[in-house]
Amino acid sequence: GGHQLKNATYYADNGAVKVFDEAGTPSDLAEIITNLLGDEKSRLSLGKQLHHLSKPNAAVAIAKLLADDL
Repeated sequence: GGHQLKNATYYADNGAVKVFDEAGTPSDLAEIITNLLGDEKSRLSLGKQLHHLSKPNAAVAIAKLLADDL
């Protein structure tokens, strides 16, 4: 149902990831990786944004919500 792409797009829109279109070629992917390897500023920015968006205790919070409904 496109769930993975929707999730990836959310993170990409918030500057936390680079999205690789599955229709792309291995060369396209290699270019993205090579560019990131050579750009420390971009890597640090992606990491910072990803950390900002992370929900470390999400599984526990979901379990509690489900348990409360029992």
